[in-house]
Amino acid sequence: LHHQQHPVARPGAEDLVQAGAASAETLVRGLVSIAPKVAGTITVVTALLVLVGWALDITVLKSINRSFVTKTRLLVAQRQELQEALTNLQNTQAELVQAQKLESVGRLAAGIAHEINTPIQFVSDNVHFTRDAFGDMAGLVERYRQLRAAAGAGHIDARALADLDEAENTADLDYLMENIPKALERSVEGLGRVATLVRSMKEFAHPDEKQKAPADVNRALSTTLTIARNEYKYIAEVETDYGELPPVPCHIGELNQVFLNLIVNAAHAIESAARGTDSRGLIRVQTRQEGDSVRISISDTGTGIPNEIRDRIFDPFFTTKEVGKGTGQGLSIARSVVVDKHAGTLTFDSEIDHGTTFHVRLGLGQLVPAATETASGPASDASVG
Repeated sequence: LHHQQHPVARPGAEDLVQAGAASAETLVRGLVSIAPKVAGTITVVTALLVLVGWALDITVLKSINRSFVTKTRLLVAQRQELQEALTNLQNTQAELVQAQKLESVGRLAAGIAHEINTPIQFVSDNVHFTRDAFGDMAGLVERYRQLRAAAGAGHIDARALADLDEAENTADLDYLMENIPKALERSVEGLGRVATLVRSMKEFAHPDEKQKAPADVNRALSTTLTIARNEYKYIAEVETDYGELPPVPCHIGELNQVFLNLIVNAAHAIESAARGTDSRGLIRVQTRQEGDSVRISISDTGTGIPNEIRDRIFDPFFTTKEVGKGTGQGLSIARSVVVDKHAGTLTFDSEIDHGTTFHVRLGLGQLVPAATETASGPASDASVG
């Protein structure tokens, strides 16, 4: 028997397309059927994420707020501390100014006593001379009275005239007539010097008002030169060149202290330069109005300020003077008074072995009419080489 084999049927392309379409439809239907469940899950997850985000934001905000409150309290505390420190610093500065003034007065006390004692001494000597001279002249006057009585009675004789001549020679009448007026004049002069010194001391030590007041700077400088005279009179001459100045709004008592410090420094610089010699230096004080400010320049012919320390001379407690002669507070306080309290400037020009000039510039507040005799020039011209 002949066995006939039949071939196996294979799916064609059309069949594969139909099968794929059926599978896709089944998949889509499945996805559609579960879509609501998936969408709900996504919504819940999204909501949870949003809530978690809000919770995190609130936590962060609370943390930031706590940090802000803490920082604010810290800043308030620090501000209070800084305010207290500033108040303490201002009080300390005021105490330092007063202490430095007392130190200056104490340092100058011996000189002031000497300045008072010298005229008082020669006033005393002149008064004693006048008293003795009056005694001599009283005896002579008595002889004249006796002679007049004798003349009235008509009994003048040669003996009486000889006695009168002898009395005049004994009293040294010509000498008395010449020197008694001189003694009285010197006494008046000496008492005038004492009165000037006492008045200067009173003006120098006069307490300042809380507010600035118009003051005569030229007079203040003259007063300070009188007070400090014993510091410089043996080593330097003083030359003043005062310009016409309007009243300057200032704390004049504190400026007196500044002027005193600069004058004493000038005297010490000249003393150092002239040590071992008989030469005398020169302190020059000049004032000028320059627009809406005034300039006070105090020069010396001292040693000058070395370049390496020029940036430090206004530092507190910095001094180049020997122990016991300086505390290093003078220029520091001077700068504080001029710059901080008067909004002015304190500068200097210096040349080694020729001297130094300090310039104090103070504002006049509002612009005032120019002085009638204003002469201004380069600040360095005030230096004396």
